[in-house]
Amino acid sequence: MRAGASRYGAELRVFASLAESFPGVQWKELADYMIGRVVVHGERRAREMEEVAETLRSIDIEPIMAEAIVKRMDWSVEAGLKERFGGRAPKNYKEVIDALAQMSAAAD
Repeated sequence: MRAGASRYGAELRVFASLAESFPGVQWKELADYMIGRVVVHGERRAREMEEVAETLRSIDIEPIMAEAIVKRMDWSVEAGLKERFGGRAPKNYKEVIDALAQMSAAAD
């Protein structure tokens, strides 16, 4: 399994497009950081986003994005990424993509 743009080798094009739309942001570095944080803190963040979803429901707002975030965070926890990286953040997003591909190949 490979995620999104990586599956098609399009990461650099996606980063370039984002840079055009939102100049000044270092998108690859942000992806490295954010994906690494999900690996390490996904479980806690999923529970926090469940609370966000509940808060939104309580004010009659459908928590579409909050629920999607919970689903993705839980998926990363269930995939065992934190354990795979020894509880530490990977060096970059590519390490996570490669680990997912290896895990998928091993499951086949």
